[in-house]
Amino acid sequence: MHAFSMVHGDKTAAMFDLKLFCDAMDLAARRWSEDHKSDPQVAENLKNLISPRPNGVPPFIEGFAVVASGE
Repeated sequence: MHAFSMVHGDKTAAMFDLKLFCDAMDLAARRWSEDHKSDPQVAENLKNLISPRPNGVPPFIEGFAVVASGE
């Protein structure tokens, strides 16, 4: 079962099949990237989207490598 919600009282939970969700997000990102590959603003911002951080992201995570977004 995939992409539905359940309600119990005032609480709502969204339910997703992890593989289907990840596959859909991957496809959407690839399509968006292809559709915007010539946009100069996207090209400028893309370099800050995600990168390896050998020492973490202080002050949140320090002392070990992570992959993160931002400058």
